[in-house]
Amino acid sequence: MNSQSLNAFAVADINNDKLLDIITATENPKQFDIFFNERNLNFQIKTLSKFSNFTLKLLAIADVDNDNLVDIIAIDDAKQYLLVYHNDEQHEFNKRAFYGISRSAHFLTTGDVNNDGFIDIIVGYSGKDRLSIYLNQKNGKFNTNGTFYRSACEGQEITVIDIDKDDYVDLVLVSPFEMQIDILLNNGQGGFNVHFSLKTEEMPNDAAMMDVNNDEKLDLIVMFSDNGTIVVYLNDGKNKFTEESTYSAEVGIRSLAIADINGDKRLDIAVINIDWNSLDVYINNGNGMFSAHSMSKTDNEPMFLIATDINNDDRADAIIGYKQKIGILFFSADD
Repeated sequence: MNSQSLNAFAVADINNDKLLDIITATENPKQFDIFFNERNLNFQIKTLSKFSNFTLKLLAIADVDNDNLVDIIAIDDAKQYLLVYHNDEQHEFNKRAFYGISRSAHFLTTGDVNNDGFIDIIVGYSGKDRLSIYLNQKNGKFNTNGTFYRSACEGQEITVIDIDKDDYVDLVLVSPFEMQIDILLNNGQGGFNVHFSLKTEEMPNDAAMMDVNNDEKLDLIVMFSDNGTIVVYLNDGKNKFTEESTYSAEVGIRSLAIADINGDKRLDIAVINIDWNSLDVYINNGNGMFSAHSMSKTDNEPMFLIATDINNDDRADAIIGYKQKIGILFFSADD
């Protein structure tokens, strides 16, 4: 699937046919494209919108107006707008809203932060106000002034997940340049407090959470690109984290993904490597440890990775974003 000058992509079922589609935001030309999945890895491309002055930097997918149709959220880096494109029965996305964000954003994601049943928008920045929450007004529209949170950590990568199992989503913020990861716990009113800060010796580039050692507590998986390692930090039961194990990869790893790769109902780890043009897999042994299991060649300079089941065979696949196209790799039965 060709996609010129790819800035971001996402995977979601746009037309509710129980097949995952691929949405791309490109720089040249400046446009959104939807690759509709028509089974058997056949995709029908539809150009959603072309923009003459926008720079589409970040992309997220969520149903923001509770109509059972997923919508498209994006960041325009040139004009500094938060863009919301509402899906409709014809999937034309003609209803649109733009919100000013005042400065360049590093990360974009979504989650229901105040448990009102409506999806909110979360944007990560650099500078003194590192995180902004745009609350859904229960109609698919958002407050024009986001609530800012000052963390010592830039929101360059953000994971939204319920860490302390109180039914409110919490946040994991990754800051490469400050070599720090912050755990922000939801205060039950849609606000966040820094619960734990983890200083690292190298620049962290991505993070994810999963229960590594089967103690029903979420542990922290962190990827370090510069020294080519993946580090597991175990949850101490109080949602603070200590280093447990390190797995060697190669310098140049990026875009960490967590998924059941081999169909054994356990979550595994996958990363892409932009220097070695590879997809690296670490299989969960079920005892709190992982085994480096395979390295698959990719095309040149893989940039983004999403691990999900694109062909409905109950096994995760690797959807890889390159500079000018999207590629799909299938994990073998031996993985």
